[in-house]
Amino acid sequence: MSLATNQGATAVIQSSWSIAGTPTDVTNLTISVSAVSTGTSVIAPTSAGIYHASTGLYEFSWAVPTSQATGDYLAAWNGTLGGSASSQSVVVTVQDVNYGIPTFLTWCDISLAQDLIQGGNVNPVSPLTWVQNVTGLSLTLGQIQQGQQVLNMFSNYTPESSGFNMRPKDLMLLRYGLAYQAAWMTQQPGVLYRSEIDQLSQDGLSTHWMDPRAIMLAPLALRSLKQLSWQKSRSLRVRTPFIDDQTPLSSDPDAEANDLYERWVDMYNFGYRGSSVP
Repeated sequence: MSLATNQGATAVIQSSWSIAGTPTDVTNLTISVSAVSTGTSVIAPTSAGIYHASTGLYEFSWAVPTSQATGDYLAAWNGTLGGSASSQSVVVTVQDVNYGIPTFLTWCDISLAQDLIQGGNVNPVSPLTWVQNVTGLSLTLGQIQQGQQVLNMFSNYTPESSGFNMRPKDLMLLRYGLAYQAAWMTQQPGVLYRSEIDQLSQDGLSTHWMDPRAIMLAPLALRSLKQLSWQKSRSLRVRTPFIDDQTPLSSDPDAEANDLYERWVDMYNFGYRGSSVP
């Protein structure tokens, strides 16, 4: 019997016991975990943490550290069945922390070269390290990528299509937003199944969201998005002769000092009366 798990994941190791095909409970049951290649003990024989799921069926949850070396590990069950010593074993294959996870770019993977106009020289960083440094929490790559996909929906930008065409400041704001969003989502059960509402009332108490996006976005991630250059309000300046046609001599467009700077028009021919001036 064998199963596979990733670094940083939890492997649920099961054992089933029976006599002549009839499920039967065992006594003095213990489990141990050791490396197949070296025999090095990872978990010493223990009965702590063993869950009795049903008659003859037992489970043990091994929280595999992210630093656990990849490879095969032998989970050995030992107990007393029908008055006799009995044992079972399961081979647990520990794979890389990112094994089997779909590859999505995150804002941590984007780099910007030095630019004389916008600045730049922003280098890629490890998403795991970045989130750890910003939030103090250890997340898996899968959790960070989930936060990235939600952030894409509200930023209107994606690393794949827009990551290399933005300002360095915007990229750093998105990186911070990603860290806060990914960490926040780990503490939000059912976040992907929520309905869009702006107010909730129950038993005389009511809650009102200040921003309609707050039901799906972490507060600090929302703050980061609001500071993006393309999320801010902008104004279009309309040209006017009373402002744009001012001259170095006078700010008054009607001043005689500005006559040489003005565009003169033949008022007689302005009405298309003819080509000669009386």
